[in-house]
Amino acid sequence: MTADDCVFKIQTGKSILIVAIVVDDVLMIGNNEALRQKWFDVMRGHFEVSDEGELKYYLGVHYQRVDSDLIASQSGYLERVLKRYGMENCK
Repeated sequence: MTADDCVFKIQTGKSILIVAIVVDDVLMIGNNEALRQKWFDVMRGHFEVSDEGELKYYLGVHYQRVDSDLIASQSGYLERVLKRYGMENCK
């Protein structure tokens, strides 16, 4: 396991799991569901956690799967900023 502040990489052979932890938000992504489930169970043994299923929203970013791609968008944040400064009708 290697770490960079709050991002951990767990690798077993060809299986990789990336775990990102920010305060009380945890994101687990990888190429092996059994490895993800194993580490989820480890986390559940120490903390109160819930599996929210496929990634939809994390740290203010909206995610959408399109075919094999994962699209990230901060349009909701941008709309709030524009509205705050009276610029919601800008093009």
